Formats: sequence, structure tokens, C-alpha cells
Amino acid sequence: MKFCPSCGTSLREGARFCEGCGAPVAADVTGAAEPAAVPAPPTPTPAPEPAAVQPTAVQPTAVQPTAVQPTAVQPTAEQPTAVQPTLVLPTEQPAAAPRSRRRLVTAIGGVAAVGVLGTVGYFVYDQLTGPGGGADSPQAAVLELSAAAGAEDAVTALSLLPPNEVGPLVELYQDVEAKAVSTGVIAKDKPMQGFDLKLDGVQVTTEELGDDVAAVTITGGTVSWTLDPDQLQGALRIQQDGDARTATEGSADLVEITQESSPGSPLRIMTVQRDGNWYVSPQYTLLEAWRTAEGLPQADFSKELDLEGTGADSGADAVRQAADAVADYDVDKLLNMLSPDEASALYHYRDAVTTALHREGALAELQSEGSIEFVSLDLVEGDEIDDRVPVTVRSASGNVYDDDGDSIFWSLDKNCVSWNDAGDTDGGCLDEAFDEMGLGADLAGRFEAATVLTEEVDGRWYLAPVATAVNEVRDGVAGMDADAVASLLGVPQFGGVDGTLADGASVDGAVAGWERPALYEMDVPAGSVFAPCLDRDDVYGVIYGPDGRPTGGSAAVATDGGRYRVLVVSGNSAPFSLAATTSTVEQVSVPTSITPQDDDACGGRVLSFEATAGQPIVFDAPDGDQVLVTTPSGEEVRTRAFVPEESGTHLLTIGAQNSVDIEDLSGDILTVGDSVTVVSGDGTESLRVFVPSGSEARISVSSNGNKSFAALLEDIDGGYSDSSGGSSYSNALVYSAASGSGLYTLELEEYASWYYSSGDDEPVTFQVTVQAY
Repeated sequence: MKFCPSCGTSLREGARFCEGCGAPVAADVTGAAEPAAVPAPPTPTPAPEPAAVQPTAVQPTAVQPTAVQPTAVQPTAEQPTAVQPTLVLPTEQPAAAPRSRRRLVTAIGGVAAVGVLGTVGYFVYDQLTGPGGGADSPQAAVLELSAAAGAEDAVTALSLLPPNEVGPLVELYQDVEAKAVSTGVIAKDKPMQGFDLKLDGVQVTTEELGDDVAAVTITGGTVSWTLDPDQLQGALRIQQDGDARTATEGSADLVEITQESSPGSPLRIMTVQRDGNWYVSPQYTLLEAWRTAEGLPQADFSKELDLEGTGADSGADAVRQAADAVADYDVDKLLNMLSPDEASALYHYRDAVTTALHREGALAELQSEGSIEFVSLDLVEGDEIDDRVPVTVRSASGNVYDDDGDSIFWSLDKNCVSWNDAGDTDGGCLDEAFDEMGLGADLAGRFEAATVLTEEVDGRWYLAPVATAVNEVRDGVAGMDADAVASLLGVPQFGGVDGTLADGASVDGAVAGWERPALYEMDVPAGSVFAPCLDRDDVYGVIYGPDGRPTGGSAAVATDGGRYRVLVVSGNSAPFSLAATTSTVEQVSVPTSITPQDDDACGGRVLSFEATAGQPIVFDAPDGDQVLVTTPSGEEVRTRAFVPEESGTHLLTIGAQNSVDIEDLSGDILTVGDSVTVVSGDGTESLRVFVPSGSEARISVSSNGNKSFAALLEDIDGGYSDSSGGSSYSNALVYSAASGSGLYTLELEEYASWYYSSGDDEPVTFQVTVQAY
């Protein structure tokens, strides 16, 4: 008899994981031996060597509800595929952030294409069975799925999800990965490189709920994660807001994470047995978490599914009955039309679903608000493919009624829908919708009409919703070009290139609204200033560096050289002419006045100046426009005035047609800590006040004269900030300047007081003090 070296539980013959605690079992375990000390797990590599296993080093891993969803490899509302950058990576955070559960949940929720349960390192990788499918026990299923995710092996991880739930998701993942590789979003090898998870000291308990269903609960352990942006690939290094990702790390308690995922109780990771093997079930896990949180009836797993009265005589009939169920708000009838292979979880949780819909009269209220009627439904069955029969909706029509009995007639003709509301007709087709989304009207040709996949189970026909959705997505992915993929990913600079630029030459092009930009590229020599120029005011150009980051200005310095791209966008359809020039950085001294290059100047220019840390610099541009300053460390700041945090060469980017005065903070500009006495003359006295970045200033004004006065604080561009009035000998009139670097103008004006009959000619003295707020 063999025993677990971690907890002493007896082991089944050939077991690779302990049924008691989930620890891995070494092949040479013959009794309750003492754990052997082993080296730390090796760093992940594309082909890891088997490592000795310390029995207590690995425990079953935790799972977030999103972590095991098969839809993690499907399009989401914001991003179409699981290999897309914003699903793969967590939101940018400061480096070395300690123990942030919220950030960790965000990271785990999108780290791997199959949904990450965690990682236990490559010392478990060599024990995986591979894509053969399933595991020996519920604990092993959770552990092996975690290990596969840590190994960035999506196919193996998918093999540990129930085949009837996963369906063709493996093929979908491969389609998505191939498309992402072909469009340059990721490299083929190790697309998740740069983001790693590690679990330590994980403990679990297992509860058998039926012959083929068991719940695994996390009772202890920690998880840590790191993000190394230097290892990320291409577009993954860039967030959707254009900022580069920074190195992050964190850790959290697994029990706390699972409690956040399932309010009121620890998350139960549901596993199911199929054909003698155990799998982690996304559907059962999500439904159990939802049922627990909502206090709904428990599912009865002790009995086999009762399929009497379910299904239809044919695929087309199943679609018709499902449509009738929707029109009648008949939940039971609709559930009866879902495949018991794909949707077995919904059959088990039927009582919870129906209770939730009827709770507090929710379904009745929905029925009272309106209804739908099918007048016609033209269906045609196709040839059987992979044991499924497609049913195509060639046309349909009906009415939608509101709670007053008024109706709107609607009709569907292939992929076009129309409706008539009291004589007013409207509608649209799929190609128009795809075009507005930036996917291109041509893609709609792959979806000529709505098609539902049906499958036969025990002689009855059912809808296969997962297979249907995946099939549609696969068709969509196959028809996407580089522009469509880049648009959905939010990284248009990685789309298809429309042309190549040359120094001093121009190209003609056109854009068709925000969703259909044009993209051009040019190889720029190291040290050169790259400045594109467009001939229209309503068309804009955004410069992207070789790493995909936007440069933020009208010109960019190619520090190391490389391929730069210009994304041309407009809110309207418009033709344009784009020219590109290269120049050198212009050196200037402070103070100085920069004048436009010439009346017809276009594009941008970059100037360099020396600045000293702590010595404020003011940029006085016409109309108070902000300028773009790049610090020696590469930080970009848009400002009118700022205090350098480091000494050295700073870069100033402005339009070639713009002018700006650059001046250091001279004595006539007040800043925090300054106080000045002003003797009024006739009219208005004007002072300038500088507020450093990240601070607020309290500006107080007092008078010792026999006249009333007014004080007005304005932004440098003349925008109103604050104002107040005072009488003789008034104290501390307070003005608060908004936080952020800025230059303000303080106007002081005296005027005669109505209750003084003499002394009106005497000058008034003002005391102005600027204090930190």
C-alpha cells in the first residue's frame, strides 16, 4: 500500500495526486516517506525538463469563476479573442504593489486563453497526461488545469474541461491564435510570455455531490503574480489608452479571492465525471456560484437527468419549438430544447433558474410589459457536419406588442431586418452594422443568414448553443483582415499598412470615419525628427513609434531609429494628402522666443533646452496653448509651466506654424512662499502667479487704504478662475488655484467707496501673499 508523503492518506494504484490533500505523488513513493528536499522549480522554458518533485511543494489550485470559463477564448464585448492584449494582461499598476486582491482578480480573470486557475510551475508539467482529456480525480482535474495554464498550454488546459461543454473550442483557439499571429499581434511561440502566476501552500477539500459531480473548495494558500513588460510581444506591451505597460507584481490570499468571487461563501469549483475521467466544469461552477449568491434551491445530483418530454423530432422542429417558447415566455419549454450534452448544467439547475425567473414576479412583469409573435418562420436544414445539422432561418416575420396592445411589425430576410411602426418603416443589414464597427462590410458575406446548429441525443433533436456560437465566431475570425483585428483590439497601429512614406514626398489617401483610418509607415534614421503633415484641418495624424506607442506630438525624435507609423483619422469620410519630412533637433537657450518657421509651415518641430531641477520654466504660447515637454527620462508632459524634477536636456514639441516664449521664473512671477507689496496707481495692477504641478495655492490679498477694491484671478489664457471684492483694511481674501502646473494672472483694481467722502485720492497699498493650500 502506498501513502501520501504529505498527509499520510492511502493512495490508489497509479495515482499521481493525493485524494486527501491533492499533493503530487512521486513515482517512487512506497510508504509514508519523509519529503525529499528538491531545488526550486525551474524557470519556464518552451521545453522544460522534468524536475524532482517535493511532495509538499504543490497543492491543488484555486479557480476564479472567470478562470474556467470556456468563453475565455471567445470574443467578449470589448475584445474578440482570448489572445488579445487586454484579456491577457492586468490593468497597469505601480510596480511592486503588495497584496492587492482587486488587481489580482483582474489579472487572473484574463491571463490565459483558456481561463487561468493559477500555476504550480513546471515541476508539475511533466506529469500532465496531455490533450488526451480528463484527470483521475476532482482534485487532480483542478491541479492539472492549473499546471497547463501555467505552462501556457491552452490545448492541454482545454482538454481538462468537459468535452460536451468545450465542443470545438480547441479549434476556435487555434483559429484565433493563427489570426493573431498572421496580423502581428502575437508571436506563435509562448504568446503569454511575460505574465506568470504561482501558488503556494494551497489546501482543498472535496465534497461528492453525486456519482459524477464533486465540488472542490479552496481552504488555504496564497497566489502571487508578476508582469514583465519586456517579455511581452508586440501589441501586448501597449494598453488600449496607448500607455506602455509597466512591471507589476502582487500576491493575495486564495481563500479571500474565492470569497470575493462567491459572496457569502467560498467558491466551489465544480467538477464532473465523463467516461471515467474528471473535468473542471465552467458551466457547473458558474451556476453553483450564482445559485449560492442568490440563495436559490440546490441542485439534485443524485439522479440521472430526466429527458422525458424533451427535444424534438427534427432539427428544424427544435428551432420552431424554441421560437414558440421565447414568444410564450415558456422557460421550461426552452430548456427542453437545449442539448443535454452541452447544457447538462442547466438541466441540473433547472429549479434554480425557474425560481429566479419567478421570484418577486419578475417573469410575470416581463410578460406584462410586452410580447412577441411569430407569424412566419422559413427554415431549411443543411447537410450533417460533425454529427450536427445546421438549420438556417431564411426569413421570419411577426409582431412585437407593448403593454398597451400597440404593435410593431418586423421581418427578417436573411441578414437584413426591417420594422414598421404605425406606418414608419426602418431597418438595416448586417453589412451596415459591420461597417460602422470598423470590421468592413465584406465580412457580412460570411453570415448570409442566421444559422443554428442542432444535434441528436438518444433519438431526439436539440439546439446546440455553444457549438452555434463557436461556429459563428470561427467564421467571423476566418473573414477578418488585419484592419478588422486591430480595430477590435483597440490597437489600430498594428493594422494593415496602406502605403509607405518617403522624406519630402507626399501620398494621397482617404478615410471613412473614425472606425476606418488609414495607416502609413516610414523608416526613420536614428536621431532624426519625423514630422508628418496633412493638408486638411479635419483630418488628424497620430504618430506611433516602432514599439507601437503613440508619441503624443506633431513630431517625434527617432532616438534609436526604426519604423514609424502614422495613423490618419477623421470623424468624416475625407480624402487627404500626407507628406513626411525629417529634420534635426533644434537647440535653444532659455529665455528665448520661438517664431513660426514660415507662413506655410506644416507638421511639427522639436527643440531642446537645458533645465535645472527645481527651477520653474514658463511657456507662453498664443491663446495660452499647452506645449509638449519630454523630460530626460522620457516622460511626456503637456503644460504651460512646470518645475523640472531632473536636470538635463528637455525636448519641446510644437507645431511648425506655432510660436512660444520660453522663460525661466523671473522675479516678477510669484510662486508659493512669495509675498509682495503693491502700491496702486490709476487703473488696474496685474501680477503673475505660478502654481507648481501637484499643488494648490491660496492667494490672499489685504488692503490698508480707504477704498474698496476687486481682485480677479484668471488662467494664463484668460479663463475665469476666482474673484472677490474687499473694503478698506480688509483681511485675507482667499483664492485657490486648481492643482496642476499653471500660470495665473491676478488683477487688482481699486475704486472709491461710497461711504467715504474724503481721501479718495490717496493710493491704496495691497499685500499679496501666496501660500501652500
